[in-house]
Amino acid sequence: MEKIRRECAARTIKGGADERRHALAFRNWLLDRIASDKLVGNSANKHNAAKDAQDAYLKARSSISDDFQHRLLNTQKSLSDYYRIDERRAEIAYFEGRCAKPSFFRRVFGLARRDRQELETVKQNFVDAEKRIMEQTDGINAERDRALAKLEKERMQGTAPRTELKHKQRETQIQQRPTVPSNDNPAPAKKALTQDSNTQHKPDQSQLHELRAKHKAIAQKMHSRRRGRSRGM
Repeated sequence: MEKIRRECAARTIKGGADERRHALAFRNWLLDRIASDKLVGNSANKHNAAKDAQDAYLKARSSISDDFQHRLLNTQKSLSDYYRIDERRAEIAYFEGRCAKPSFFRRVFGLARRDRQELETVKQNFVDAEKRIMEQTDGINAERDRALAKLEKERMQGTAPRTELKHKQRETQIQQRPTVPSNDNPAPAKKALTQDSNTQHKPDQSQLHELRAKHKAIAQKMHSRRRGRSRGM
């Protein structure tokens, strides 16, 4: 059994330029084996041949799925090659199942039909996803083109957006604003004026003492009045 599996794996369709040659060699080898088993006419040999054929088909079926996924994701080729590969392997399974029971024969072709349906579903999903991506890309590009055209039209007509108008008005206001000297170097006339005002309104020390005494007396008087009111109440 292990030897037959190794031979089936060695003769599986690998794809590329020698694809048809591998398929024909695999089919001829299977036909010779089935013919030899049929000539023997032993039911045990027929059962073993059917089991070997089933294992070979399942091996081919798994390689179909892996090969299809790999090619679809990496090269994105058309699906005609995969359908042809699937049909060849279904034909091989037919020759494998000739010496088996009808139930196994129907199961073999049911698996092949399900494989084709899975391939069609994957293909449709891939096409739908690609279509959605293209629609989203076209919508984004169209929206960007419309925005650029609108902006260019407003610039040509002089009606720029409000943000640009605000920036321009701000720039003109800054340019038209008169220059003010910095705080480090004030104007000489203003400096002289402040010095005169400070010398004129600066009080003496005696005046300051009198003002503080008056404020203190007023505060004590107000405090005594508040205390008397609170006691009377």
